[in-house]
Amino acid sequence: MDGRALMGPWAWRWGVALALFLGLAVWPATAGAQAGPGGQCRQCHLSQPSRVLGQLAWQGPLEQGRLTPCPGLQVVQEELWATESLLSGLAAQLPGLARQGRYVEPWRLALHQARAGLALALAEPLEDGGPAVRRLAQVRRLAHEGALAPLLEQNQLSRQRLWWGLLLLGGLLLALAWLVGWRRGLPAEPGERVFARVKAGRLP
Repeated sequence: MDGRALMGPWAWRWGVALALFLGLAVWPATAGAQAGPGGQCRQCHLSQPSRVLGQLAWQGPLEQGRLTPCPGLQVVQEELWATESLLSGLAAQLPGLARQGRYVEPWRLALHQARAGLALALAEPLEDGGPAVRRLAQVRRLAHEGALAPLLEQNQLSRQRLWWGLLLLGGLLLALAWLVGWRRGLPAEPGERVFARVKAGRLP
């Protein structure tokens, strides 16, 4: 039998195997070209250069937010929600603190600056998730250092003053109780004995 006839049925199989081998060899390099930092897919980002960070914002309640299907954008979206939650929480606390008579203007200014930074970040093109995540981290750091950390420190000082006041009041009450007991242990004066008999209905 002719050798070429024997090789005929196997030729296409060898061709398919060779194509698969070459495809497996080339695929990692191609996949790496489409991957961003941390292996996140960038193909959908690069195909839509007009996409901005603000398009990832969820318009409903933050606790009911919906994640985008893209795994790379999910990381950015979660960072965005964390930033918005921090700023919203601070904004909700400041009016109540102002009504309590606390000076909140420095915290209000820091919150305003953080919101301005967030507004700039929302308008930036989202070609890669790395810069967006770093910008959001800067916004949270500004809000934390300018408003949240001083607020927590002042609350801690207020609690410490409250505990010291309670301890001082307790000490004064104990001292008063000791003085009352000590006074009752003293012998009665003559005038006090007469007054006690009058109160009992026994005239002197």
